[in-house]
Amino acid sequence: MVNYINQTNRTILFDKINPNKYNLLTLIGDLDSNEGLSDDVIKEIDDCLLVTSYSEFLYKFDPTIYMKLNLENESVVFLENAPTYEANDLITINMNKDNKLISKLSNMLDNEVVIDYSNSSLLDIDDSLVSEQEIKAFVQLRREM
Repeated sequence: MVNYINQTNRTILFDKINPNKYNLLTLIGDLDSNEGLSDDVIKEIDDCLLVTSYSEFLYKFDPTIYMKLNLENESVVFLENAPTYEANDLITINMNKDNKLISKLSNMLDNEVVIDYSNSSLLDIDDSLVSEQEIKAFVQLRREM
């Protein structure tokens, strides 16, 4: 007879979010494989890796991407890890609540209610993501509708 795992409210991420933060291998890598995990190790794993909200995920894992602009061929390259060489034209983008776009997404995912919504909040989004001209065109189009 087949045993099914009941549905839980948990998600397991198997990808490395930030190489500078703890992951399961760094926590249990030094343990003897013949022994089981002690209660202390399991508690440490829970403390380091378990999150209950998207905001806590951003706080614990501090996801970061790096953007490199190549002006010669007008291209943009996004890197997950900081390059080992020194790059003067490298832009670090921290994916935490200090980033306005991520903060808005985090608020939505945490089910925080925004009572007073106005189009002016769109102007807070970084100019590198949306130009001011595009925002004004959007506001004008919305007024016309």
